[in-house]
Amino acid sequence: MCIFTETYFPIVGGGETQARLLAEGLVARGFAVIVVTRRSDPSMAPVERYGDITVYRLPPSGRQHLKKWGLLLSSIPALFRLRRDYDLILVSGFRVIGVAAVLMGKLLHKKCLLKADNNGEMSGEFFRGGLEKAGWSANSPVFKIALKLRNHLLRGADAFIAISSQIAAEFSASGVQPSAKIHCIPNSVDTAVFRPVAHQEKIALRRKLGLPPKEMLVIYTGRLVSYKG
Repeated sequence: MCIFTETYFPIVGGGETQARLLAEGLVARGFAVIVVTRRSDPSMAPVERYGDITVYRLPPSGRQHLKKWGLLLSSIPALFRLRRDYDLILVSGFRVIGVAAVLMGKLLHKKCLLKADNNGEMSGEFFRGGLEKAGWSANSPVFKIALKLRNHLLRGADAFIAISSQIAAEFSASGVQPSAKIHCIPNSVDTAVFRPVAHQEKIALRRKLGLPPKEMLVIYTGRLVSYKG
């Protein structure tokens, strides 16, 4: 299996974590897994091993926002070169790279699954903020034509994974047929990490963090703030 995603571990984020946990879970169940992603940091090696998972990092490298579009082109020869290492492509976050995966899936007779990590990936609403920052409009005829062509290709995928009922409805509204191609699979939660904390454990954690017994720590928009609780 090939997991194809824009960014991957050690980059930390929701999509990256989900992709890593999925890859590790599949390997634990006896599946062979490779990851194809972008070399978002030039210090990363082009090929790395994490346990039994081989990660292939493709150009263009660097953190500039628009460079992720380059992965659309660099992934095509890579997926062809690695074709003997997988029989299925799962795209995690298909908004930019889904077209390459669907095209190569058709060419190589591989199954292709598209998973949306966010609302608006299929409808195009996800792109609105980035377009406005670049001085473009999501209502422009050029964008609408490009989106229509992209979605025509994407609908050729073998299956679509929605992490919410809203995204499943978005797939249907965008013309994904038949409805049996749409599978609603919510993101999982590791209950060993995210769980209610007993009172004594709260006190121990506050001590470890150097906080007063009745003070709690809250993470909000990337900043640490505290309040009396």
